[in-house]
Amino acid sequence: MKVNLNMYSSLRLALVAQLTLAFPLTAVPVPATPPIPLTFPASFYRAPFLNPALVEDFVTWLSDTGDQVVAIDVEGGQDSNRYFSEPVVEDAGGGRWPWVSYREGRAGFGYRYVGTTAGGIHVLRTRETGGGSGAFGDLLLLRAERESRLVLDRERGVLAPGPERTVLKKVASIGLGDRWSGPLRVEGDRIVVGRDEGWWARSGGEGGGPFSGGRGPRTIVVDPGSGEAGSGSP
Repeated sequence: MKVNLNMYSSLRLALVAQLTLAFPLTAVPVPATPPIPLTFPASFYRAPFLNPALVEDFVTWLSDTGDQVVAIDVEGGQDSNRYFSEPVVEDAGGGRWPWVSYREGRAGFGYRYVGTTAGGIHVLRTRETGGGSGAFGDLLLLRAERESRLVLDRERGVLAPGPERTVLKKVASIGLGDRWSGPLRVEGDRIVVGRDEGWWARSGGEGGGPFSGGRGPRTIVVDPGSGEAGSGSP
């Protein structure tokens, strides 16, 4: 878990090798299978689930801005030591897809599948905690692609085309804020962010984030041509 616990609260408030499941997938009620299938050898919404530690690597550190990790080889990373974790699958309630998460000490990270746009972009709701009261969420937009790679042919001393690999690429990340909670859905190439029902909305506070404190609903249009998310209706 790449979280600086000493900086966690101040920064946010100022603005085995094999995966194991906590209980069988059959114990988790899930919606019907999405109409657009995923294209890599792990899933956001059914076993075998995509490793949450791998997904977490796409999330920008609290002490940084911009993007650092924008592409990950799924086959190479899914069961790697780099992304070692012991995932837990939890019922998200309300007929939604389950939470897939892991903990490391007091810190934790998880994701929940929201849907796939008509343009093939997978939308995840993420949740990150550092041991305090904050629970910071994002909408993480990813695209899965098959691509070629080069491998060394030692006999000929050349780099030659090798087996294809499945790569997850980060398209965009949209901050939901601290302890945001509300309805989310994907409709075509639009992401509908419902009204915040979380702690900031209930407490009447002014913090949390751009979608917090009872703000919403709002529609975000994902440009199918550029793969970028833009602001839609307020």
